[in-house]
Amino acid sequence: MTYYLPYRAETLHNLKVKLDIESGQSGKRKELSKSYIHSEEQTIFQYVEKLKVSSLFVDDLVGNLHHIFTHTTATSDQADSLLRYRYYGSEDMNNYIQCFLIRVPDISVKQPHRKRRNLKTFSSPKVTVYKQKKEIKDNKTVISCLRKQIAFSKLSSEPVTDLDQFLALPRAICDAEGIPLKGQKSLFLHHFRSRYPDAFLSALPTETGLTAVILEGMFMINSNPAPQHKTFGDYTKFIFDRWIVRSYKQFSASEIHVVFDHPNRHGCSPKDVERSRRDSSVQATDSAVLSSVVHEGLLLPSSWRSFLANRENKRNLVNFLSYELLRLALSFFIDGLCTVITAGGFDDDNRDKALGISSLHVGIVEFAQLSANHEEGDTRVWLHASQAAASRVIIYSPDTDTFFIGLPIVKSLRKSVFCTD
Repeated sequence: MTYYLPYRAETLHNLKVKLDIESGQSGKRKELSKSYIHSEEQTIFQYVEKLKVSSLFVDDLVGNLHHIFTHTTATSDQADSLLRYRYYGSEDMNNYIQCFLIRVPDISVKQPHRKRRNLKTFSSPKVTVYKQKKEIKDNKTVISCLRKQIAFSKLSSEPVTDLDQFLALPRAICDAEGIPLKGQKSLFLHHFRSRYPDAFLSALPTETGLTAVILEGMFMINSNPAPQHKTFGDYTKFIFDRWIVRSYKQFSASEIHVVFDHPNRHGCSPKDVERSRRDSSVQATDSAVLSSVVHEGLLLPSSWRSFLANRENKRNLVNFLSYELLRLALSFFIDGLCTVITAGGFDDDNRDKALGISSLHVGIVEFAQLSANHEEGDTRVWLHASQAAASRVIIYSPDTDTFFIGLPIVKSLRKSVFCTD
């Protein structure tokens, strides 16, 4: 009652104001007296007469939906809830009947999803007891932190303003030891799989039209050489056959893009911190496999993992593969049926350029629309996906970063895009 009576009184006051019959008189009346009953009847008659000439309850077909007293215009969500509440109620009732009253014995049949819908109205949002307790708890936490900050300021004889950041790196990405915090990508990916199972396919669907395959090169080079591979030339031919030729034959690809990382392009970044952490955990590599230039006749190292653990070695390998893969493609696709492009792996005059072969050009040429200075291949692949002429794009990347980066982008591409590992 304590919540109901003020609301009822305010409603009555608003109605009287709109009808211009608000009275300033106050005082007690005897409810059983004849004069009081007569006065109340006259009041009711006055209400009815005012309502007849009032525009309160006249349909306003021109204006937008608004509050009858405050004239506050309804938002799109409020208008949708107020005008379609019967439809939403009927929809929820049908879902309830199918979920709980009429159970389908076949478990393979997908049950309708029941989602709680809170209708948006003009009423003020309710402040629950839980929310109030949470705010009080948060305020206590803030006060406790401020007290500790003041105490530490007195202990260290440093001003409080210098204590806002205790670490050299932001707390949002690092722990107390400066190690980058690992995100919850796998958790979110699991949630997407359970919430949208139809978006995760066990096999690629068969589609007509052109297909573009984009390969993230940093994962390609993780393929260990076979025992019969002796030189970097043998390894390059192995990579070309395993990834480029297989993709061409498996998907009848009209375009194949190979993109590489090009680190340390834009100053210090959280990724640089992660690279430093990884380097510190890797033991010293075999100095015998270090080489400033990787060439076709150079013998492969005895330990491929140790070779790749050195970033200078890895970058030299990427420089070599970027050109050598194009040279092999030039001799393999003599008819020009497939366009092959590499990007991100050049450090010479072709830095930041995307080079490739196609049926429209002779030899290796630049693809200016794909030239960019991306540091990471997981962002570069989406540039290539957007510029690909094919209607279907298949991206090979085991990195979940590629998947999450593409979520807000893929809708605008107007293509069928598939990420596979």
